[in-house]
Amino acid sequence: MIRASFVLAVGLAVATPAAQAPDFTGTWTMDETRSVSATQDAFVGPVVWTISQGDREIVVDLKRGPKSFTLKFPLLRNVPAGPPDEVPSSRAFWNQDRLVTELAQSIQGQAVITREEWILQPGGREFVVERLVKVEHGYTARGTRSYNTAKDTFVKAVR
Repeated sequence: MIRASFVLAVGLAVATPAAQAPDFTGTWTMDETRSVSATQDAFVGPVVWTISQGDREIVVDLKRGPKSFTLKFPLLRNVPAGPPDEVPSSRAFWNQDRLVTELAQSIQGQAVITREEWILQPGGREFVVERLVKVEHGYTARGTRSYNTAKDTFVKAVR
């Protein structure tokens, strides 16, 4: 059901060899002045991501205000043909120089797929996250949409 109803134009994706891949390892803080997520009613900040990037896995330790949790994304060698078809599941892959993460989870009984593209900016001190969140509820009502998009900017902590 998730595969059939989740349509996303990915375009022609080309895997980036690990040697050329941007490195997101480090601690990153959301710039709330340049992030759409910070304008939403349910926003809780500050938001800090501590990322460990390996050849086979991306690990993100996330802090949102007082809450924290960890997300793990197995790093695929090839671009997958469609969205995740199991809930829960997670994965990451390279689409040229963008790191794509996908997370399928159940939230209040609804299947939700979050797809993010991470784009490291020149100089390596900032990265942009372009996020698509799609709720799988099995129907589409005219005039409504079952997805939301956001673009957030993160700044690397200086050490």
